[in-house]
Amino acid sequence: MHVPYDPNFDYTRELKNYLQATGQIASLQWAHEQVGQNDRETHIMTAYRTHALLMNGQPLGTGRATTKNGAKKPASYHALVALGQI
Repeated sequence: MHVPYDPNFDYTRELKNYLQATGQIASLQWAHEQVGQNDRETHIMTAYRTHALLMNGQPLGTGRATTKNGAKKPASYHALVALGQI
């Protein structure tokens, strides 16, 4: 059940809701990396579960954007795909 990425959908909230409903919310962690100059910064966010840091050798989801919260959205989308939720 793979749904194309929709930039208007709140995947971060959806990921949190799924993990809350399945009792896994405490295991959600974010890794943040910032690259580039101040006026051209890119934020890279990676979602992973602490009790299962890697899933098939890869983090659950990674996203990049000009803001930290903006990068969480595609990371959450990819995490939901990896978890079979979209």
